[in-house]
Amino acid sequence: MSKGSRGENELGHLFSERGFAWIRTAGSGTAGRELPDITIGDGDSLVVFEVKRWSNKSDYEYLSKREVEDLIFFAEQFGAEYYIAVRFDYKDWQFFKKDEMKPTDKSYRIDNVKNSEILNTLDEVCQELTKA
Repeated sequence: MSKGSRGENELGHLFSERGFAWIRTAGSGTAGRELPDITIGDGDSLVVFEVKRWSNKSDYEYLSKREVEDLIFFAEQFGAEYYIAVRFDYKDWQFFKKDEMKPTDKSYRIDNVKNSEILNTLDEVCQELTKA
């Protein structure tokens, strides 16, 4: 199993522990348009995720604008919320919306920050979703 698949499964199980049902879209990056890696729901909230697992070796990584725009398109068509879920090795999961990432010409940059500097944690995202 690839690092990406392991990350998707890991995140799905973390949401499951918090009361959400989830499904992983196998081969999500091989369709004509990018599909979400995982989808979660609890009967009230529906959320799609692009999931990235990266090495801790660099200070930042990039996500293509197409991946982000395709995720937003799918979320809008499906009536769902969306998040980019990222975990650098040995760090906690962090979650982003498009406007929370640093845009470049062809991509978005996500900084590798300390756990104490993470903007949106797993528990914060779950809390936000259960408010809706």
